[in-house]
Amino acid sequence: MFPAIVCLNTSTPRTSEMSSSVPCYMLQAEFVRKTEGCHYLLIIIPSYAVAIVALCKLRDADRLLLVLRKMDDAGFAPWDFTYNSVVDVLVKEGRMEEALHLKDEMLAAGKKMGIVLATTLMHGYCL
Repeated sequence: MFPAIVCLNTSTPRTSEMSSSVPCYMLQAEFVRKTEGCHYLLIIIPSYAVAIVALCKLRDADRLLLVLRKMDDAGFAPWDFTYNSVVDVLVKEGRMEEALHLKDEMLAAGKKMGIVLATTLMHGYCL
């Protein structure tokens, strides 16, 4: 038996899937939820970015970290914006240790810590 392979090559849902009552990011988050158990998930980088933005809006840190790991496993390097967004959600959920670990991971990957990330972390210490 072959494993389930899901391919997504677009970051925008089909027009038929959109309605005024369901925001686009909710549809992207639903896609992530449905494919969570797949062992082989092929997604191009804009779709990862859209899924991460959607999960940030939902403040779903656990799934955010899962998508970030899948993105890394697929060989895509997260952008600075991606790291900043995930750290922001972790900080707002009070998960400072994980936020700091992700910051260290970002620095180890050769990225530089910008003012946005530094400010986000400082806000976390003030909560």
